[in-house]
Amino acid sequence: MRPNRLYEERSRRRWTQQEAADRLRELAEHCGHNVGVDGNTWGRWERGDIVPFPPYPMLLAELFNSTPEALGLDPHPSRRKPNVPSLVLPDEALKVLLYDWSDARSLDLIADALGSDDMDRRQFNVLTGALLTAPGLYWMTAQAEPAVAAAMEKGSVSETAVKQLETRLAVLRVLDDTQGGTELRVALRRLMYTTRTLIQQGSYSPGVEPRLYSVAAEVCRLAGYLAFDEGNHGKAQRYYITGLHAAKTAGNRLMGANILGFLSMQAHSLGNAQDAVALAHTARLGVGSSQEVPANIRAMLAMRAARAHALAHNEAACQRTLEEARQALEANDGPPAPEWSSWVNPGGLTADAGRCFMELGRPDIAEPLFAEAAKLYGDYQGRSRMLVLLRWASTHTALKNLDEAVRIGHEALDIAEQVDSPRGRARVRDLYRQMQPHERVAQVREFRDRSRELLKAA
Repeated sequence: MRPNRLYEERSRRRWTQQEAADRLRELAEHCGHNVGVDGNTWGRWERGDIVPFPPYPMLLAELFNSTPEALGLDPHPSRRKPNVPSLVLPDEALKVLLYDWSDARSLDLIADALGSDDMDRRQFNVLTGALLTAPGLYWMTAQAEPAVAAAMEKGSVSETAVKQLETRLAVLRVLDDTQGGTELRVALRRLMYTTRTLIQQGSYSPGVEPRLYSVAAEVCRLAGYLAFDEGNHGKAQRYYITGLHAAKTAGNRLMGANILGFLSMQAHSLGNAQDAVALAHTARLGVGSSQEVPANIRAMLAMRAARAHALAHNEAACQRTLEEARQALEANDGPPAPEWSSWVNPGGLTADAGRCFMELGRPDIAEPLFAEAAKLYGDYQGRSRMLVLLRWASTHTALKNLDEAVRIGHEALDIAEQVDSPRGRARVRDLYRQMQPHERVAQVREFRDRSRELLKAA
């Protein structure tokens, strides 16, 4: 270890040891770690009296926009046991391969690959779907952004730095659609910390400030949706409302309306029809329905309202807003859609229409809508496609088409075994229970057995 590197990085920023410890502790909280570092501990690190153990090496690297190795730290000191062969279980090895993007891990993997004779004797599972596409996304989010690093160090936030933040946010949005899970949560917290630090401590032109607040609003929206997917509704609401504040400061009414739409969806999922209707109505009033609003945003907000009306069993209002959503989507007029609204697509809106009819007790109308939505979703949209397949299987179960229900259900389970989604597992559990009356049918029993194993493993 070269403890003077911590001293050099701290001194360049003119921080005291206590200030550096406070900043590290704040970063750790944003990344989901509970640490107790103080100025005294920091001083012992700089003098070399003690060695920073995980998670400190990675946190210090994040704090200084560097790498553990460049700081003279070992990100995995407990793993460095010379002359002791390591034993890694297959599932653990896969996690290392997919999720550990430290420089030290690269060297380990290269060394492993060079043991070609050993690799030739081993059997490796072929990755597909989200597990195959995820490494590309993690590779992108693991790259250092030079302009952002310079802004964090020097305090001057350039247009290029903001663009790099927006690009990273776009990557995380795709990662949310394909994987979700702990890795995304940590990445969002890091981006939230970086954005807040630049807003609070950076200097920038008037045009940069609203873009920074818009990034913060969308990060909060994504974090809220992740918490919602995990069933942590209190945390989701806090993120959503924080994002609403940031969108207001940014002067971004479209983004604010989008967040209100997500709050409406959450109220819907909790069975609160009155709040769902009110939130959807407020979102639409906030931006209007004229052609000055992008068509996909008008369609999305109308669909939020339709879902809320369906929950309230107001069929006439549901049918009216469904038609408004359809007309807006077909019109495809107005200004260009903002990048953050890429998730608003024909597949999602078609699936939402199917859910409306399921809530209105019309699985016969919902079934072809879910079938169309499943075609529109690509294999890379793992979580979304899984949820659509589970609802499609549910409609077939309601219609007593058990062969189709089981076939589609197994396709959904193929994805559920690869995607970390508590909400997806909850839908698997719902379908498992819905099929219980048909337990005597052999293929139903086989599906329920497989569902039970998946739920146990989770």
